[in-house]
Amino acid sequence: PDSSHAGSVASVLHAHVGSEAAFSFLRDMLKKWCQDVRLEHYRLQIDRIPNSIGLLSSGPGVLGILKPAGVSTEDLMQQVSTQLNSRASGIDARLVMISRLDHPTSGALPVAWGCQVAMAAQWFHAQFAARLPKKEYICLCEGAPLGRIGLKAEIGTPIQTMVLPNSTSRSKVAPRGVGRVAQTWVEVAG
Repeated sequence: PDSSHAGSVASVLHAHVGSEAAFSFLRDMLKKWCQDVRLEHYRLQIDRIPNSIGLLSSGPGVLGILKPAGVSTEDLMQQVSTQLNSRASGIDARLVMISRLDHPTSGALPVAWGCQVAMAAQWFHAQFAARLPKKEYICLCEGAPLGRIGLKAEIGTPIQTMVLPNSTSRSKVAPRGVGRVAQTWVEVAG
């Protein structure tokens, strides 16, 4: 089974049994995907990665890259791919987008390298398909206070993602019954 199949099963486990059962299932799938894989094929020579890429961390088949605000995930992926595959770096790396961050958002962007069915890509796609990863954002707001410091709230509003003509995508709040379920927990920090 590929990451879509595994992610679907893990999603059901997550919803009905809990996240530990979902991760346990995915760890078993990872072992299956790794059976015939030699991990040394998935290790980049870190010293050959250009500093301009913004490498935060790396592991077998995966890179953590700092995405700056004001740059689309797709544009950043193209820039990183171009830099990694340049003659100067001597690296042959096909990159696979695992997740994305919105255009105005900065943060850590996980990127698999290899191909769409590579071990790391399968592992991460299955987790995202099962909705297991957690993202945390810090939002700086200006204007009238949202409430007293320490106030906590939960917002459950669907998110709809649309593909734009230039092959990028945009997400927006959607009416109930349209889009994917999204839960946001808010805390007023001060």
